[in-house]
Amino acid sequence: MLQKAGVANIIAEHEEWSKPEKFWKVRKDRDVSHYSKILTFPERLVTLKRILQKQGIKGVLKTMENEKIFFKAILDGKVGYCLYKGVKDI
Repeated sequence: MLQKAGVANIIAEHEEWSKPEKFWKVRKDRDVSHYSKILTFPERLVTLKRILQKQGIKGVLKTMENEKIFFKAILDGKVGYCLYKGVKDI
């Protein structure tokens, strides 16, 4: 995708921090022991309220459905991340 966008000199960094098991280190203030603990209860309420206001109840339900799919992929070790950088001439 980067090459198609005209980016050159692409470098990928797949370091120790990008492994799927490091996902649980997503919070600076604490370790996350379970996916349901990524957001605190007040954070979750604020997030769901915003979704409800913008997308309605269908948006909230879809978010919760997608959340389950996403966390299953994490638990199955199918999600990781990598940093890519490059240069695009303008």
